[in-house]
Amino acid sequence: MEGNWFKVQLSVVFLVIAVMMVFSSLNMPSQPNNMEMKHSCACALNCMDGRVQDVVRDGTKKECAAGVVDVITQAGMVKVLADNKDNVLIENIKCELLISVKKHGTKNVSIAAHEDCAGNPVSKEGQIKHLKQAKKTIESFGLGVKIILFWVGPPFKKAELVE
Repeated sequence: MEGNWFKVQLSVVFLVIAVMMVFSSLNMPSQPNNMEMKHSCACALNCMDGRVQDVVRDGTKKECAAGVVDVITQAGMVKVLADNKDNVLIENIKCELLISVKKHGTKNVSIAAHEDCAGNPVSKEGQIKHLKQAKKTIESFGLGVKIILFWVGPPFKKAELVE
């Protein structure tokens, strides 16, 4: 029992240190780094489902004219963002997105939903509704980024823009 308690305490310490490092780096002035000088960067907020990773990344590159796409994944990403209730997950997504914006120069963000999502098992209409609510959550972060929305249906070969 004491070994498990120690592991929990150690995990909490590492988590606190990681959060402190991220926030301290975000307080530093943004400076163009080598990555920014060579190409533009966009960020994709996507479900963790491996079937949609490549198509969303490629669609984001194309629509945002980006050389590189940072990818932030979460099971049922659009549901998490649409509900905007799980403060830990929302703050983690926000923190990662801030790094992409401040350190990689991201100006465009895509959010993707897909058919047959295990983390958000609703109809296409429900997914699209969540996708639009997810956009509002990201807009509430006040990052000044352009946000595009994608729907990926079977056979998971194309990311379609959602208006």
